Amino acid sequence: MRWLKHLLWLSALITPAAHAAPLAIGNVTIIDGTGAAPRTGQTVLLSGDKIAEIFPAGSRPLPPGTRILDLPGHTLLPGLIDAHVHVNDSKDREAQLKAVLESGVTTVRDLAGDARITGDLARRAARGEIASPAIHYPAVMFGAGFFEDDRAQKSAEGNRPGTSPWSRVVTADSDIAQIVADARSTGATGLKLYASLSPDLVARLTSEAHRQGMLVWAHSVIFPAGVEHAVRAGADSIIHSKGMVSLGRSDVPDTFRQGTSVWVQQFDYAATDPEGTPFQALYAEMVRRGTILEPALMADGERRPKPLPSWLASMRDWACRATGAAYRAGVTIGAGTDGHVVAGELQSELRRLVECGLTPLDAIKAATLNNARAIGIDKTHGTIEPGKAADLIAVAGDPASDIAVTNAVRLVIQAGRVVFQPD
Repeated sequence: MRWLKHLLWLSALITPAAHAAPLAIGNVTIIDGTGAAPRTGQTVLLSGDKIAEIFPAGSRPLPPGTRILDLPGHTLLPGLIDAHVHVNDSKDREAQLKAVLESGVTTVRDLAGDARITGDLARRAARGEIASPAIHYPAVMFGAGFFEDDRAQKSAEGNRPGTSPWSRVVTADSDIAQIVADARSTGATGLKLYASLSPDLVARLTSEAHRQGMLVWAHSVIFPAGVEHAVRAGADSIIHSKGMVSLGRSDVPDTFRQGTSVWVQQFDYAATDPEGTPFQALYAEMVRRGTILEPALMADGERRPKPLPSWLASMRDWACRATGAAYRAGVTIGAGTDGHVVAGELQSELRRLVECGLTPLDAIKAATLNNARAIGIDKTHGTIEPGKAADLIAVAGDPASDIAVTNAVRLVIQAGRVVFQPD
């Protein structure tokens, strides 16, 4: 009998959502992901895997056969997007992906690893074979100086390090067009510019990626290239607020290891004002170009026991101040955790964003519309509006007044299917 139940469950899982009866979520407050004020007393009608209509509850009859979920006292949000995870680093990937999905994260961007593993998980998730957020991922580009880091070997197991299309060493003599084309062949939708790349290579890679229809996601300091080089090159996203200390510096080391083990630990954060004129000019350029900043604040010692080493505490505080300064200057802020896929971590990042100056509504926007833009899926995801994908979560309470409410997930819908609804 157990096998029959499993077969019926699997059949329901792979049945197209378009064949299911319409689903109405009624009497909810909507936070639509745009940063707009909440709308109370609404009904959201789903048809298949899309949002069909939104209207005041009780203002019109529902289609015959509509299933109804009445959720007074709850707030409906777009499915959350974590724009910075590392699936490959997780020991029990499938269990953790399921837990993260049930925590309200319906999409993730994996920002470096073995694309053979990530791509397989992404395809299985898209086919409904595993319970998982939708997965997007890049190909990672770095210079020869990154070979001193063992991750260059780990991400290319079975291949000569630096030759895998998803983990590629780039030099001044490289065939950039072919490297980008190879990256596209892996299923990657963007390039991650990581380390040991000169400003010239940052510019060449960015230009060619855009020519071939790929996005560019760059570290804020690429050792030796600094944040200004990535922004001027046209990178679509800048990752890590803390790396913006590289602005205008002539002493940026050539390698990631030198930078993270020595340079950042000796840096005088107190003497660097993220509100100062050079940074205001950087923020203005980011606003003009539409560059998205993903602060990744959870990676700044938040997971470490307190008290932090003095240099790390200074860097943590500076990254928070820089995030707030960029936000107040109008820079678009995204949300990413830079860690294993762990349930609740994205909500911790949202809490940290609020502590650093964002309103709760803008923190939610960071993890919905802004992250959809960063990944390149904002035409179909990231907001609650007719025609968009039916990726939705309901939380108990009002996250517009208390961001911690985003932890109180009571319903998760992915592509029109209810994937989590606790008893």
